[in-house]
Amino acid sequence: MDNDFDLDLGITGQDAGTPTYYSKVYRNNLTYYVTGTISGASPLEGTTVQLSGDATASTSTKDSGAYSFSALGNGDFTVIPSRTNYVFDTQSRLVNISGANKNDINFTAYPDADGDGIKDSIDNCTNVPNVEQPNTDHDSLGDDCDPDDDGDAVADVSDCAPLDNSKWRLDTVYNKMPMRMGLEKIRLLFPELALEVRALRRAIQPAPMGRTIVRPWPMLIS
Repeated sequence: MDNDFDLDLGITGQDAGTPTYYSKVYRNNLTYYVTGTISGASPLEGTTVQLSGDATASTSTKDSGAYSFSALGNGDFTVIPSRTNYVFDTQSRLVNISGANKNDINFTAYPDADGDGIKDSIDNCTNVPNVEQPNTDHDSLGDDCDPDDDGDAVADVSDCAPLDNSKWRLDTVYNKMPMRMGLEKIRLLFPELALEVRALRRAIQPAPMGRTIVRPWPMLIS
C-alpha cells in the first residue's frame, strides 16, 4: 500500500485583472517503525532479524536484545529471527502497519545445541540431531544417542534385537541354540551373555537314554 498521497489545492488569484488559478501539490511522506526485543540468547547481541513482505530489510539485535526497522510505509510484513544453535518460541510474526508504528514484536530464543529445531530442555538427544525424537524405552535418552535403546540392560552393539527388550532373554536365546553349541561360539555371537550361558549350561545335566533334564535356574534380568 502506498503511504503517499497528493493534496491539490486550487487557489484563486488576480493577475493584471485576469482571474487565474494556481495549483499546489502537497505530499504526505510519513513512515513508521517496527521494533521489538529478542530475549534468551547469550549474548543478547547478534541475533539476525529479517523483514519481508511489502518491504525487505535485515538487521541484528543490539546488546540489549532490541532491534528495529525504520522508514516503513503502510503494508503487511513478516519478521523472522535466526541464530545458530538457537530455536525461537515462534518462527515468525506477521505485522500490519496502517498509520502507526508497531512495537513489542518480541521473540524468545532457546538453546538448540544440535540445530535440529528442538530446544535442549526437551530434546532427548541434545548433541545428536533427531527431529523425530524416537525413544523406544521411554527413558531420558532418545534412540539416536541411547546405548541401550530397548532398556533391557544389554548394549545395542551386543543386543540381538536392540529395539525389542524381549529378545535378549536367556530362555529366548537358548531356545534358538543347538544343544551342543560350544561356549566359545556362543561367546562370539552373544558376548554380553557369556556369564549367563555358563549358568545355563550348569543347570543342564545328561539323563539316561540320551534325554536332557533342565533344572530350574533364576533369570538374572527379567
